[in-house]
Amino acid sequence: MSSTRLSELEAGARTTVERVYEEDEDLLRFFHDEGILPGTPVSIIEVAPYRGTMTVNFGRSDLVLGLEAARQIWVPE
Repeated sequence: MSSTRLSELEAGARTTVERVYEEDEDLLRFFHDEGILPGTPVSIIEVAPYRGTMTVNFGRSDLVLGLEAARQIWVPE
């Protein structure tokens, strides 16, 4: 199965978290605390490239996520 980064998706896209980048323990803890785990459904609400953010829903709430963090979340292509 081919994967892409969450940061590459456009508003309106719906997918599922496949995996997260695992070398940064603080970022991994942030993902866990926010419920961003493999198998979690995700919907892209808005992408704001000039702000460097995207608003996403991970099933339980909306979250404004920096594009740098979104690059560490992999989803099926």
